[in-house]
Amino acid sequence: MNKKYLIILIAVIACAGLFAYPKANAQRSRNTVVVSASWHDHFFSAEEMAENSDIVVGGVLDSSYTELRGNLVFTRSQILVERVYAGDCAEGTIIEVLQTGGDYKDHHTAPISESPLIEPSTKYLLMLSLTEPDDRFGQYYLISGGYQGMVKVSEYPAEEDLNGAFDPVFDMKH
Repeated sequence: MNKKYLIILIAVIACAGLFAYPKANAQRSRNTVVVSASWHDHFFSAEEMAENSDIVVGGVLDSSYTELRGNLVFTRSQILVERVYAGDCAEGTIIEVLQTGGDYKDHHTAPISESPLIEPSTKYLLMLSLTEPDDRFGQYYLISGGYQGMVKVSEYPAEEDLNGAFDPVFDMKH
């Protein structure tokens, strides 16, 4: 092979390596965690879940942010409460709901497949349990039954139809 062509070939390979390196390096530096869950609380009916929840509300996502705890990313969603079905909460209140999953700097935790993160511009029925106050992380709500206490709705049901809105959750096969 001609020396001139060899130098050009080496230069092309070197340039390709330079362009590929940052992309490959960026993928290696991102910490990704995939988690599964064994829910602490599991309910067999909406009535049972409501009895064991601190509040039952209808609301929409107002804002959210992520935080890193150890190697896991959590999303805190500020929910604007539009409808109160049960518990000590007022319409118009902003409450915080914590869920597993999200992106924080170079860390990524995939949301638990059964419990996707709360989405913007979507109405939810939420059965929630209040955590004990924590000096580091404060106090927030968790979705009752892990995934069972969150249902997307197009309209908030009347109180007498509330439990029927959760029927699809209890029809899921696990």
